[in-house]
Amino acid sequence: MKRISSILFILGWMGFAHAQPTYDLCNQALEICANTPLTVNNIGATSCASCADDAPSCFTTQNSVWVKFTSDNNGGDASINFSNFSFQTGAAFQAVLFEASNGCDPNGLTEVSTCEANITTNFTLNAFALAANQEYFLLINGNAGAEGSLDLLLSGTAVQPDPVDLLISYENSIICFGEEVSINASITGCDTSAVNWYINGNFIETNTQGFFTTSALQDGDVVTADIVCFAPCNQTFTSNALPFTVNGFNVYAGVDRTIELGEDTQLNASTNAPTFTWFPTIGMKYPDLIQPFVSPKQTTTYTLTVTDGNCTSSDEVVVTVDSPLDIKNTFTPNGDGKNDTWEILGIEKYADCRVEIFNRWGQVVFKKTGYNKEEEWNGTHNGQNLPAGVYYYVIYLTQDKDETPLKGHINLIR
Repeated sequence: MKRISSILFILGWMGFAHAQPTYDLCNQALEICANTPLTVNNIGATSCASCADDAPSCFTTQNSVWVKFTSDNNGGDASINFSNFSFQTGAAFQAVLFEASNGCDPNGLTEVSTCEANITTNFTLNAFALAANQEYFLLINGNAGAEGSLDLLLSGTAVQPDPVDLLISYENSIICFGEEVSINASITGCDTSAVNWYINGNFIETNTQGFFTTSALQDGDVVTADIVCFAPCNQTFTSNALPFTVNGFNVYAGVDRTIELGEDTQLNASTNAPTFTWFPTIGMKYPDLIQPFVSPKQTTTYTLTVTDGNCTSSDEVVVTVDSPLDIKNTFTPNGDGKNDTWEILGIEKYADCRVEIFNRWGQVVFKKTGYNKEEEWNGTHNGQNLPAGVYYYVIYLTQDKDETPLKGHINLIR
């Protein structure tokens, strides 16, 4: 192999008058990919009197162009086939392959092939024992100013990347409706980890995490993936197909309802599951029915849970109970006959109600079962006037131990 002492890049001051291929400069060399035909031409490449080409010592360059490639992880032999010559002027091309240790630095270009000075017909340029992951440049020149086009085809063990394998997997292809699954991707041989994910052939996302998470799979959906390797000579590799069986059923707890305290309403739930349960069952008649009647004492969220023994799903419905009570939050027990007691309008409907009032230290200052107009709190405790301030109440409308009480504050003003 011969070390090239210098390669000169000069553009003539009159160069704008002559259209040149952009790849007549080393640093703009065309990328050639293995087993993919590439058409090049040197027509107009450095054809003016004041222009000069890159000048290796093995032939005199007049109309030169550059092509490059990078060897694979293993290195080896490479062959470049020249064919389909079409000359405008002249009748022969010249060519040589360089190993580039520092890009287009002329001091780093070393010949690794024979220097062919008179290629007139189909020809193969061979290079042996190329290094792994190394950049190489092919210089093509017109012999005696020849101009034309030709096809190139690169092949060989030096440009055959390791086999790529993309395998996707999930521990169980039978899942429940709405279940979140994380599908793993195992990649070997590729120079990137960016995987494209698809459901039924429809692109979903690209990620580099090594897995794909979704809870949107339907029965019969098929997940696949692909990966693009070896840029700029992109090759796409597709994974195995992963079909899913989704066991599921409809579950609908019904529309939210609003009722007055003491009223009932029927829930319009539905499901095609074999087994269902309601929770809680407070205020519910016939909880073994899919559409029970409910009459809760306070706003309640009912959950309908359905199952087939393997998969479980649920939905919720809220029954809002409008309280008929009008609870005053201010009263003035000063003996003027106006607003002297704490009034709760509508409380008389609840004969078993229990009212408790606390001061700011949490001490009970009033407690009454069956609160009514005749026994309203007058701002005293044990017959003594309590000081002005904020007090806190808890009201139980029934004797139900699971009842959620009404709570709030009272402003006592003197």
